[in-house]
Amino acid sequence: MSSRKNDNKPTPVLETTPPARTKKVEKIIGPTMLDGRLTFGVKYKNIKVPQLVIAEVLHIEAPQELLKYYEERLQFNDIID
Repeated sequence: MSSRKNDNKPTPVLETTPPARTKKVEKIIGPTMLDGRLTFGVKYKNIKVPQLVIAEVLHIEAPQELLKYYEERLQFNDIID
């Protein structure tokens, strides 16, 4: 077994500007904070490696997918009088 680091591992790409409209969001993986900014892991169709996309960019690039992501995770608690 080698203790050598795997140099073939892809480096995350941080998107700070909306990409060309040819990229379609397949799945929003989840949020994280990166350098104090809300960032989402996003898997695009026909692209193997998920990318990190700043929330503001994702709002422009894929508003419906982002809304669906939030709706699927939104939970309400019952209020007891």
